[in-house]
Amino acid sequence: MEYVGILKSIKSYKLIYDLDTNIPLSKDHFAKHIAGSIYIVYKTEYRGLIWGTSYNSPLTKGKYSIKVIFNKMKNTLKISIPGIVLSYIMAILLIIIWTLFVRNTTLNNILDYIMLFLHSIPRNLTVILMVALLSYLKINPKNLIIGGFAWFFAFFVFNAVIFKQSLDQNLSEFYIITAKSRGIKNFKIITLHALIPSLSPLITNLRPVLITALFGSSFIETMFGIDGVGALTINAIKNNDYIIYRDLLFVGVFVMLIPNLITDILTYKINPYKGILE
Repeated sequence: MEYVGILKSIKSYKLIYDLDTNIPLSKDHFAKHIAGSIYIVYKTEYRGLIWGTSYNSPLTKGKYSIKVIFNKMKNTLKISIPGIVLSYIMAILLIIIWTLFVRNTTLNNILDYIMLFLHSIPRNLTVILMVALLSYLKINPKNLIIGGFAWFFAFFVFNAVIFKQSLDQNLSEFYIITAKSRGIKNFKIITLHALIPSLSPLITNLRPVLITALFGSSFIETMFGIDGVGALTINAIKNNDYIIYRDLLFVGVFVMLIPNLITDILTYKINPYKGILE
């Protein structure tokens, strides 16, 4: 066992408007700057020493920290991957159906404004509103299915908006207009000619999405009681668990290579202009 740190708790605090920073505080006090000469001075209480090893930490309860991180990552992936995959599939299907069947200009504009409004709502605010609604309906938000829906909704609207913009742009290309003038059906034009090029923005956005899926969203996991790697990160910060936080950074550097590799391969494979300039 080796010394890791000192565990302290905040006993009391006081707001001071004219703190003289030249006068040192006692060892059981520390100050946080607010504005100007205004500080909050905290009084701490000694709780004991934190002991561990280079492999174990207070949060892992004697287990190897790397093993704990990967176990938490599995819990995150069980929720995030189904939600993210469903968000991509539903976004693509929605926009294809919208493009094929919505012919009224007014209705099309209304749907555009609704999607842009939903897209402008911050993801964390969406989660807060969802939790508030569940509390109002007296439904326990600590539910994996509801947490998975939060993952789905977080990416669904964004994917739908960027795919709609990309599809509209590709449908306005000259070769698509030529195909329409020859009487080719819209369904065939979209699925055979415009769909693949329109997926490029979704594939480009896949890199941060997969990184979020692997490392979890600490806000979603905390709000819905998901025991994943995002919640582990927050607990490591709150408990000053240096060992967990160090290993999270170490694992993160290598795990981030996976989304980068997947995105680069998919971007190369679906590139509609590949081979044209060669």
